[in-house]
Amino acid sequence: MPIFELGLILSNTVVPAVAGLITAAVTKANGINAMGPVAWVDADDFLRSLKRADAPLVFHSQRGRAEIRHEYLGSCRGLLLYTKSDLPLHLPAECETVRVKSIWRRRV
Repeated sequence: MPIFELGLILSNTVVPAVAGLITAAVTKANGINAMGPVAWVDADDFLRSLKRADAPLVFHSQRGRAEIRHEYLGSCRGLLLYTKSDLPLHLPAECETVRVKSIWRRRV
């Protein structure tokens, strides 16, 4: 039984406050399952791929206090690309950049 259907069945039989928690858990689980493949590439390959895209969108995050690390998540031809760098990358001018607090990475 898919997680979504389980959430609907349980939400009809339990206290409404708990139903909200179930709905949140189901939404989170379905969102994680919908995440596509992510390719970890080096910074040069990341920039090269962005230059090939028509209107690239890149999410940029800074991590660390003593040693600042820059993380980037972008897409090219339906594949998510991830890279990290000690120095900020010089992204193409046509690239739309969104600064985010953090980029979540699933450990494999």
